[in-house]
Amino acid sequence: MKNEKDKIRRHLMLKQSTFEDHLTQISQKNFDRILDSTDNCSMITIKGDASDIIKQLHDKLKSLPTRTNQDIVMKIGHNSDAWECLDILNQILTIIQQSDPQANITWEYSQDRTLDRDKLSLRVLIAEPKIR
Repeated sequence: MKNEKDKIRRHLMLKQSTFEDHLTQISQKNFDRILDSTDNCSMITIKGDASDIIKQLHDKLKSLPTRTNQDIVMKIGHNSDAWECLDILNQILTIIQQSDPQANITWEYSQDRTLDRDKLSLRVLIAEPKIR
């Protein structure tokens, strides 16, 4: 699946280079860590209001093969009230934990002024464990 990983890496680099999405050095290192350490991974990218993001994430996670002990890096961009976003973050983490209770989740949450008010962006990179 190297080709798929290369597509994901190019997508992340394009987003970073156009300033559409600012990845901090910490989150960039985590995305790179997963891309460098796995044979297969999945990328979920969603933009919209909270209810749309939560529903779409739930549906997309259900469509993926069931795995355990996955490494997951997640970045949430927001342009709304911080307390409201923390509630949404909690819901998103709960959905991920329900799909894989043993997942190792690294997340970043930051303001993105390119989004319309009360809209969110979500990027989730999921590494499937290497088969030994």
